Amino acid sequence: MVTLVWNADDILDVYASQYQPGDPYMEMEPVHLSQENGRSVLYADQVLKDGKLIGVSSGRMYSNYYRQMISLCSIDSEFSAIDGEVHIIWGNPGTRQKVIRAKVSRFPFLNEKRNEHVDVNTIPCGALMK
Repeated sequence: MVTLVWNADDILDVYASQYQPGDPYMEMEPVHLSQENGRSVLYADQVLKDGKLIGVSSGRMYSNYYRQMISLCSIDSEFSAIDGEVHIIWGNPGTRQKVIRAKVSRFPFLNEKRNEHVDVNTIPCGALMK
């Protein structure tokens, strides 16, 4: 399991296609998760290297903290080296699809220290405590 960091220029191309003539790419919401009939639906995208299927990307989301689009990826171990480039196929089969470049990153992606021992009373807030 690795994290994929999606290429910003390729993401912008997907958004730009919504405002250009011709068939647009499938819309890209900030989170690739939805509800159908009261059940959560998790989407998966093919991950390729040199045209070969090497993994599956899922759980795509935009991280406000890192200002990056990231996803989880089950990937063949030989392609799991950090900073390796892979390609994600964005869009449904039979529609216009976009090859999105992505960099392999570590999992878990969060690099902050654990917060289980943080004294929440020391966190500044706008409300006055009495």
